[in-house]
Amino acid sequence: MEEALANCPIGQVRPGISKEYVILLNETTVIKGPYRYNSNKIPSLKEKEKWLRYWETPLVLLPNRYFERQDGIYIEYPNLDDVEDMETEPWTESYTGRSYEVVKRKWLNKLNYVLPDEKWIYDLYTEDMLLALVHLWILNAGDVGLFNMLAQMKRREVHVIDFEQTRSKDRDDDLFYLSSRPAAKYRWLENVRPFYRKVADKVRPMLEDEANSSLFNRIEEAINRLDKYSDGAITTPMTGTNKMTNEHIVKIVAPPSTLNAVHPPKSASASLEISEKTFKPTFEKRVLKIRFTNVVKE
Repeated sequence: MEEALANCPIGQVRPGISKEYVILLNETTVIKGPYRYNSNKIPSLKEKEKWLRYWETPLVLLPNRYFERQDGIYIEYPNLDDVEDMETEPWTESYTGRSYEVVKRKWLNKLNYVLPDEKWIYDLYTEDMLLALVHLWILNAGDVGLFNMLAQMKRREVHVIDFEQTRSKDRDDDLFYLSSRPAAKYRWLENVRPFYRKVADKVRPMLEDEANSSLFNRIEEAINRLDKYSDGAITTPMTGTNKMTNEHIVKIVAPPSTLNAVHPPKSASASLEISEKTFKPTFEKRVLKIRFTNVVKE
């Protein structure tokens, strides 16, 4: 890890000591980790990944592989950023004293940084974004929002990321598929609501596939909510800042078996199993310019 931090740019400032690093290993590869060996995030992500591959869910960023090192488990992802003119700035963590270079956001940004100004996002991706988010809701994914969706500005792509967590609360409102309601300035609902019925119609055939039987209850509920809120139904009154009133929050204290043990269909393709791998990045960093010089070593 120390070698990686010394030689590789980091995708974003790590928000806490328990969070994972996002390490830009080379032009094509990002490594996220380390995850603790007893972390439930890895099995949770692998279960969701199998379903998302089976459903051919659009826009979701799926792992290339998982691998172990002495300090924990790492996940390899495609590198979405454009490294040709990448710039970085130094950062030192107050809670560990570790110093590293953090990428300055230019071509790759979170949606809550660029909406609604980047109109192409709604023009090109609204239906696929909604379908992906509904699929994640069916799988009980937590921490889902505009902050975990990326816009690749140069290539005009949108990607849904970081869905290894599990939802702890469920709201029955017109934005049920998001973990928290986005601020009105993003104009999310006015752009996405016209697609509710269309996405409901895309989800409906999932009930005809017996491989999805363990998730039929969630699939039916997603369809019902999309239909119910498609015509501008009045939402639950808000209290404070983006908080639902208590009577409209359903706590998933003991999830039903369909949520607790999601069983992927046998035909679903899976990514590589965890195996012993090492990586030795040898980046050559220049002032405000990075030239990648190595790839993952076996």
